[in-house]
Amino acid sequence: VAAGTLIGVGYTIDLGLGPVLVLSVTGLVLWQTRSLRAIALLLAAAFPWFALHHYLNWRIGGTFSPANAQAAHLAWPGSPFGVANMTGGYAHKTFGHFLLYALDLLVGKRGFLGHNLALFLALPGAVWLLRRRVAETPEIAWALAFFGGGWLIYALTSNNYSGVCASIRWYVPLLAPGYYCLIVLLRHAPQYRNDLAILTAFGLALGLSMWWEGPWMQHMVPGYWFIQGAAALCWLAWRFSPRKS
Repeated sequence: VAAGTLIGVGYTIDLGLGPVLVLSVTGLVLWQTRSLRAIALLLAAAFPWFALHHYLNWRIGGTFSPANAQAAHLAWPGSPFGVANMTGGYAHKTFGHFLLYALDLLVGKRGFLGHNLALFLALPGAVWLLRRRVAETPEIAWALAFFGGGWLIYALTSNNYSGVCASIRWYVPLLAPGYYCLIVLLRHAPQYRNDLAILTAFGLALGLSMWWEGPWMQHMVPGYWFIQGAAALCWLAWRFSPRKS
């Protein structure tokens, strides 16, 4: 019931990641309990929040779907958004464009991973944990499903890189599953603590650069590629160092 309430509230906050959160947590609860009763309780606790969200959306915007996915709601003087670049429907002319855009959202000049360097360890770390079938395997699988599903849903339904901001603001909630994987990785494999320290140090430098410029920037973060390149070189040097401990 507590989990259902939380995913219901999460759904009301973000109708992009919200459905992915609901589906992935439902899968996790089913894996952990093997109980239809547990699933019924989970969804029953979430349903009032689903209903409240869509009722208020309808009362305010006249639609049960996201209000900003309606072209008419964006047709005000000076609006930077329209049918060609609004979020909420398939937004790519070709499948190749979709693939490049999806990759760009992760590692391009606005890339989510590139602006959160520690997450470069989280993804291989999650695979490492799954292969060893640690006690937290269901939660690690949930983290990957939520992260991957959230990434894909916005890659499919947008082409505007989330507007004017330092990185991809839609993906901020995905920091939670990413850092969960890092926590579990260090619990089972503390030898990776120096890898995380290296990425964190360069991530701090990148964060300071973003802080100096402010969040609503129309250009790339100063020093972005230089900091990433230096982080990659130092990380590789550490990984292949014969003296690492």
